[in-house]
This record gives sequence, C-alpha cells and structure tokens, in this order.
Amino acid sequence: MKPAYLFIRDDDVRTLDGYFKEFFALLLGLRLPAVYAVIPRLMDERLIAGLKRQKELTPSLLDIVQHGWAHTDHS
Repeated sequence: MKPAYLFIRDDDVRTLDGYFKEFFALLLGLRLPAVYAVIPRLMDERLIAGLKRQKELTPSLLDIVQHGWAHTDHS
C-alpha cells in the first residue's frame, strides 16, 4: 500500500497581508506542506521575496504554482 500524503493548497495568493502571514506561519509550525497558487501580475515584492526565502529554507514544505497570469475571466 502506498503512503498517503496531505497538503494544503492556498489559492489566489498575491500579497503578504496579515491573513496570509498567519496561515503561512500556522502551516510551517505544523510542518504541513502547502502549495501556493500565485497570481504573478498581482504579486507584491514582499510576497515574492518571502516565498523565495522560505522555499530555500524548507523546500519540502512549500511549492509555488501559477494560477493564471492575471486571473482574468475570459468567458
């Protein structure tokens, strides 16, 4: 039997606000892996630097994926 893995996906990530920082710290403290689905066009510089730094420190606890360039509805 293959082992099961649990991770959290945080969608629409774009800014390093209080809500993000609190959730981010909670997951790191629990050592629970997370995937952060970022919106590159809307990301602020502090978020970029923070995610990059944490990825270097704890590569197995976070992944960063693109959630659309600008997350625009094209329908």
